[in-house]
Amino acid sequence: MPGSVACRQGSLHPPPWKSAGTAILLAVILAASTLCAQEVSGGAYTHVLVGLDPLTAFRVALDGEAVLMEPVQTDAFGAFGFSIEGREGGTVVVTKPGPLILTGARMCSVSDTGAVVCWYTDRPASSTAEFGLTSDYGLTVGPIGGAVTDHHVPLSPLTAATTYHVRVRSVDASGCEVASDDTTFTTALPDLAIRAVEVAVAAPTCATIRWNTTIASSTMLDYGETTAYGETEGSTTLVEDHEVLLSGLAPTTTYHFRVRAVDSFGQSATSGDHTLGTPPPADTNSPNTPGGLSATPVQGGIIVSWCAIDAPDLAGYGVWRRADGDADFSRIAVVPPGVTSMTDTDVIHGEMLQYAVAAFDHAGNESDLSEPVAAYPGVSGSPRMWVFPNPASSEATIRFTIPRNASRATRGEIGYDVRIYDARGRLVRTVCRGATSAPVVTAHWDTMGADRRIVGSGTYFCVVSLPGREIRSKVMVLR
Repeated sequence: MPGSVACRQGSLHPPPWKSAGTAILLAVILAASTLCAQEVSGGAYTHVLVGLDPLTAFRVALDGEAVLMEPVQTDAFGAFGFSIEGREGGTVVVTKPGPLILTGARMCSVSDTGAVVCWYTDRPASSTAEFGLTSDYGLTVGPIGGAVTDHHVPLSPLTAATTYHVRVRSVDASGCEVASDDTTFTTALPDLAIRAVEVAVAAPTCATIRWNTTIASSTMLDYGETTAYGETEGSTTLVEDHEVLLSGLAPTTTYHFRVRAVDSFGQSATSGDHTLGTPPPADTNSPNTPGGLSATPVQGGIIVSWCAIDAPDLAGYGVWRRADGDADFSRIAVVPPGVTSMTDTDVIHGEMLQYAVAAFDHAGNESDLSEPVAAYPGVSGSPRMWVFPNPASSEATIRFTIPRNASRATRGEIGYDVRIYDARGRLVRTVCRGATSAPVVTAHWDTMGADRRIVGSGTYFCVVSLPGREIRSKVMVLR
């Protein structure tokens, strides 16, 4: 190759060829670190040096001026090439680089959980850091990145407020290695801060305050009716989520409070002043029980009425009902405070019903039920009778009403008798007779005659006699 030179350290090698315009090639020994020097011609040529140590970094200079800014590495055969342009010739000096120099080892940054160690080298080299709690280290980061002269290696994870040992190392392309001395650094304290203070619950006599801290710390809360506070609640247990229950507070009162924290490193933090207001005490007083209750049967139902009560926070009345045989009352209606009556239309004629009324306020307090009153649907005006089932096969139930105006008697018992007649008007049987003060009477006919024999299928009439009045109903018997 024109313009190429082959030479070896400590020996002269005449060129195997000489191209036009090329100066005589001369190999010389310059110094202990000089491997090869060669005079070459100028012009735009690529030159190759061979016979050097394989895989080794060298510096190249022409007449004392660096041709390549950084060391270059020979290949596996001990050769490398370079270009010289616009030069008439000169002496090429190829030398091994001197020792790798490391300077400026320092901690660029240190926090509570990490750090960055930095240093410089005089030529590009790798970046490795060893660190640990002792000078034996135990942890290694790197090599990271490529070959550089300005080195930065992050160290993590670290423990806050802890002293660590660290040492850095670099290796260049020629295998030169350098390490710093052991040094120490101490991580920072973690940041203790109080956040998100809130009044979670405020009741007339108690309140719950919650907040959190950036790291585990104690739980302390100062409170009082002024910013002087005066009372303290809390715990020394270290936690990040904090909650304090304040009890024994006065209703309808404004309290000042602040929260404090101390962590395991002795750092402390205090919040600003906050306020909370307790609501007024809950209303637990029930309204008075309504009086003057009455239940009046009318066509299609029963009118329930009562006397109004005087209560400034009255929200309304509840109407309660209990059927004959039921143990408990059930509320059937709610009416506003300005209404003192309602009509119950969900009734069965002849079934005794009991009614009661209670008053309630806006706080949900409800009075006791009033004294109940009874009523029978349909028991007003003229007497009425029902027979069921009808037709009957073995037994028929006879139910009839006795209004208080069925006779001149308005108090005490009223007499009655119940008889069965056939279609020809002949008496079949007297089912029952008696006297009662109840508005409804129920009797049972077993479809037998007076002789205790079963009557045949056909049409019969049930007749109920009351003072001054009779009521009749047809009864069919089917066998």
